[in-house]
Amino acid sequence: MELTKPDKGVDAVLGKLGYKQDTATNERISDGVRSAFKSATGKDIPIQDKQ
Repeated sequence: MELTKPDKGVDAVLGKLGYKQDTATNERISDGVRSAFKSATGKDIPIQDKQ
């Protein structure tokens, strides 16, 4: 599975904090970030998520 930019960002942050997660976990976290962003702003993140 190829990582999208938000997924790569989540992976980078977790790596800096010393966590190593698999791709599926990163995807769930980035989906949560997308959902929180939309709840807070009412808009989608301008970077499309790969389905």
